[in-house]
Amino acid sequence: MHWNEPGNFSPDNVSILLSGSVEKDAQGQDQYILNIKTGELKNLTNSPTVWDEHGVFSPDGEKIIFMSAYPYRADPNTSKTLSIKTEFMLMNKDGSGLTQLTHFLEPGYPEYSKTNGIAACAEWSKDGRSANLWTLIFPNNEYWDIVFQIKAGPKK
Repeated sequence: MHWNEPGNFSPDNVSILLSGSVEKDAQGQDQYILNIKTGELKNLTNSPTVWDEHGVFSPDGEKIIFMSAYPYRADPNTSKTLSIKTEFMLMNKDGSGLTQLTHFLEPGYPEYSKTNGIAACAEWSKDGRSANLWTLIFPNNEYWDIVFQIKAGPKK
Protein backbone atom coordinates (compact mmCIF):
# COMPACT_ATOMS: atom_id res chain seq x y z
CA MET A 1 0.00 0.00 0.00
CA HIS A 2 1.06 3.59 -0.59
CA TRP A 3 -0.92 4.81 2.41
CA ASN A 4 -2.00 3.12 5.61
CA GLU A 5 -3.32 4.42 8.88
CA PRO A 6 -4.07 2.39 12.01
CA GLY A 7 -7.52 2.11 13.51
CA ASN A 8 -7.75 0.12 16.73
CA PHE A 9 -7.14 -3.40 17.96
CA SER A 10 -9.92 -5.92 18.26
CA PRO A 11 -10.46 -7.24 21.81
CA ASP A 12 -8.61 -10.40 20.72
CA ASN A 13 -5.40 -8.25 20.62
CA VAL A 14 -4.46 -10.02 17.37
CA SER A 15 -6.47 -8.12 14.75
CA ILE A 16 -5.95 -4.43 13.96
CA LEU A 17 -7.98 -2.27 11.61
CA LEU A 18 -6.14 -0.29 8.95
CA SER A 19 -7.28 2.33 6.46
CA GLY A 20 -5.21 1.80 3.35
CA SER A 21 -4.83 2.80 -0.26
CA VAL A 22 -2.91 1.41 -3.19
CA GLU A 23 -3.26 4.83 -4.87
CA LYS A 24 -0.27 7.15 -4.57
CA ASP A 25 -2.50 10.07 -3.52
CA ALA A 26 -4.32 8.00 -0.84
CA GLN A 27 -7.68 8.39 -2.54
CA GLY A 28 -9.98 5.39 -2.59
CA GLN A 29 -8.92 4.02 0.79
CA ASP A 30 -10.35 0.71 1.98
CA GLN A 31 -10.78 -0.86 5.42
CA TYR A 32 -8.48 -3.80 6.17
CA ILE A 33 -7.95 -6.20 9.07
CA LEU A 34 -4.36 -7.25 9.73
CA ASN A 35 -3.68 -10.34 11.83
CA ILE A 36 -0.42 -9.41 13.57
CA LYS A 37 0.45 -13.05 14.33
CA THR A 38 0.00 -14.52 10.85
CA GLY A 39 0.46 -11.39 8.74
CA GLU A 40 -2.82 -12.09 6.92
CA LEU A 41 -4.30 -8.87 5.51
CA LYS A 42 -7.99 -8.90 4.54
CA ASN A 43 -9.69 -6.11 2.58
CA LEU A 44 -13.12 -5.62 4.17
CA THR A 45 -14.59 -2.95 1.89
CA ASN A 46 -12.77 -3.66 -1.40
CA SER A 47 -14.02 -0.45 -3.00
CA PRO A 48 -10.97 1.22 -4.57
CA THR A 49 -12.97 4.15 -5.96
CA VAL A 50 -14.73 4.89 -2.63
CA TRP A 51 -13.05 6.66 0.30
CA ASP A 52 -13.28 4.49 3.48
CA GLU A 53 -11.32 5.60 6.55
CA HIS A 54 -11.11 5.76 10.36
CA GLY A 55 -12.54 2.33 11.17
CA VAL A 56 -12.96 1.37 14.83
CA PHE A 57 -13.98 -1.97 16.34
CA SER A 58 -16.88 -2.18 18.76
CA PRO A 59 -15.91 -3.23 22.31
CA ASP A 60 -16.85 -6.87 21.55
CA GLY A 61 -14.98 -6.78 18.22
CA GLU A 62 -18.04 -7.82 16.21
CA LYS A 63 -18.89 -4.49 14.49
CA ILE A 64 -16.93 -1.67 12.86
CA ILE A 65 -17.92 1.97 12.42
CA PHE A 66 -16.07 3.90 9.73
CA MET A 67 -16.41 6.97 7.53
CA SER A 68 -17.20 6.34 3.89
CA ALA A 69 -18.14 8.02 0.63
CA TYR A 70 -20.11 4.84 -0.25
CA PRO A 71 -23.56 6.54 -0.18
CA TYR A 72 -22.28 8.98 -2.83
CA ARG A 73 -20.34 6.46 -4.95
CA ALA A 74 -22.21 7.43 -8.15
CA ASP A 75 -20.25 10.72 -8.11
CA PRO A 76 -16.51 10.01 -8.56
CA ASN A 77 -15.62 13.42 -7.08
CA THR A 78 -16.93 12.46 -3.62
CA SER A 79 -13.84 10.31 -3.02
CA LYS A 80 -11.37 13.04 -3.93
CA THR A 81 -9.57 15.01 -1.24
CA LEU A 82 -10.96 18.45 -2.12
CA SER A 83 -14.56 17.39 -2.84
CA ILE A 84 -15.01 14.53 -0.36
CA LYS A 85 -18.50 13.64 0.93
CA THR A 86 -18.77 11.01 3.65
CA GLU A 87 -21.20 9.41 6.08
CA PHE A 88 -20.73 6.97 8.94
CA MET A 89 -21.23 3.32 8.04
CA LEU A 90 -21.49 0.18 10.16
CA MET A 91 -20.42 -3.32 9.12
CA ASN A 92 -19.72 -6.69 10.66
CA LYS A 93 -16.09 -7.59 11.37
CA ASP A 94 -15.98 -9.68 8.17
CA GLY A 95 -17.16 -6.75 5.99
CA SER A 96 -20.74 -7.99 5.61
CA GLY A 97 -23.93 -6.20 6.70
CA LEU A 98 -22.99 -2.72 5.45
CA THR A 99 -25.41 -0.15 6.90
CA GLN A 100 -25.50 3.64 6.55
CA LEU A 101 -25.74 5.28 10.00
CA THR A 102 -25.86 8.99 9.17
CA HIS A 103 -27.26 11.32 6.51
CA PHE A 104 -25.27 14.53 7.05
CA LEU A 105 -25.77 15.67 3.48
CA GLU A 106 -29.42 14.64 2.99
CA PRO A 107 -32.10 17.23 3.89
CA GLY A 108 -34.92 15.92 6.07
CA TYR A 109 -32.74 13.94 8.48
CA PRO A 110 -32.11 15.27 12.02
CA GLU A 111 -28.35 15.14 11.50
CA TYR A 112 -28.50 17.02 8.18
CA SER A 113 -25.74 19.63 8.10
CA LYS A 114 -26.24 22.77 6.03
CA THR A 115 -22.49 23.34 6.33
CA ASN A 116 -21.60 20.12 4.45
CA GLY A 117 -20.02 18.28 7.35
CA ILE A 118 -17.68 15.41 6.61
CA ALA A 119 -18.06 12.28 8.74
CA ALA A 120 -14.72 11.92 10.49
CA CYS A 121 -14.18 9.73 13.56
CA ALA A 122 -16.23 7.60 15.92
CA GLU A 123 -15.76 6.38 19.47
CA TRP A 124 -17.78 3.49 20.88
CA SER A 125 -19.19 3.52 24.40
CA LYS A 126 -17.65 0.88 26.68
CA ASP A 127 -20.79 -1.27 26.50
CA GLY A 128 -21.08 -0.97 22.70
CA ARG A 129 -24.67 0.26 22.87
CA SER A 130 -23.84 3.75 21.58
CA ALA A 131 -21.15 5.73 19.84
CA ASN A 132 -20.03 9.34 19.68
CA LEU A 133 -19.56 10.54 16.11
CA TRP A 134 -17.98 13.77 14.98
CA THR A 135 -17.88 15.65 11.74
CA LEU A 136 -15.34 18.02 10.30
CA ILE A 137 -16.96 21.37 9.66
CA PHE A 138 -14.31 24.01 9.34
CA PRO A 139 -13.53 25.81 11.55
CA ASN A 140 -15.74 23.90 14.03
CA ASN A 141 -16.85 20.31 14.51
CA GLU A 142 -20.26 18.79 15.25
CA TYR A 143 -20.70 15.91 17.70
CA TRP A 144 -23.48 13.33 17.59
CA ASP A 145 -24.40 10.45 19.87
CA ILE A 146 -26.02 7.44 18.27
CA VAL A 147 -27.75 4.79 20.37
CA PHE A 148 -28.20 1.33 18.88
CA GLN A 149 -31.35 -0.71 19.35
CA ILE A 150 -30.35 -4.10 20.66
CA LYS A 151 -32.49 -6.96 19.39
CA ALA A 152 -33.36 -9.49 22.07
CA GLY A 153 -32.55 -13.08 21.29
CA PRO A 154 -34.94 -15.99 21.81
CA LYS A 155 -35.95 -16.68 25.40
CA LYS A 156 -34.38 -19.76 26.91
